[in-house]
Amino acid sequence: MFYLSLLFATVVWGLNVIIDKQALKTGHPIEVNFITTMTTAIVVSIYFSLAKKNGLQFAYSPQTVVLSVLNGVLIPTSFVVYLYALSKGEISTVVMATATYPIIAILFAVFAFNESVSASQWLGILCTVFGIFLVMK
Repeated sequence: MFYLSLLFATVVWGLNVIIDKQALKTGHPIEVNFITTMTTAIVVSIYFSLAKKNGLQFAYSPQTVVLSVLNGVLIPTSFVVYLYALSKGEISTVVMATATYPIIAILFAVFAFNESVSASQWLGILCTVFGIFLVMK
């Protein structure tokens, strides 16, 4: 089920770029973000209601709330910037540039949380950066 979940998310994210690019042909990035966010709020509300109905308990710890609110500000803000870039650039360039986010996450994990990264993982990161550079050229 784990790998099926990863496959599903990856396919949906890939399709999402195509859908966004098409929406941006007739809509402004802020408009597309607004409609997407409102739709997301409805879908997440349904998921939340179903989870509560099935007995899932939520604790709402202060740390969870603060970090979730921070994400609630950062994600739609970055999405508008991404949509603007997508409206002006080619899909291949925009997607490859934004595909570097795992590298940022890994660097933060290493330096902020002292997580370890093996030599082969560092090599993979370097290969990824080089590959992205080649595709963007």
